Amino acid sequence: MANYGDRKKSFNFHQKIILLVMDITLLAELCYTMHAAYPAGEAFSAVFLRTYAPLFFPTVILGIWLCRRFRDRQVASESMGQAKAAAPEA
Repeated sequence: MANYGDRKKSFNFHQKIILLVMDITLLAELCYTMHAAYPAGEAFSAVFLRTYAPLFFPTVILGIWLCRRFRDRQVASESMGQAKAAAPEA
């Protein structure tokens, strides 16, 4: 849990579940990719990257989006209030 001044930020229950599922999914994708690239022999690296990248990036992007979607409303509104207060007015 990070301490930012008088506030403490940590993940809520939903975000923890999302991160757990995302980690398990990334490990499963890694295992699948290693299994699929093994028969390629000399071209292992190329097959691995060609197979893993299209799986990895959407998983991470979806995980980040879901974590932001399920963050606590109070923390999100405090962040927006501080961002507006810190922004210079034109």
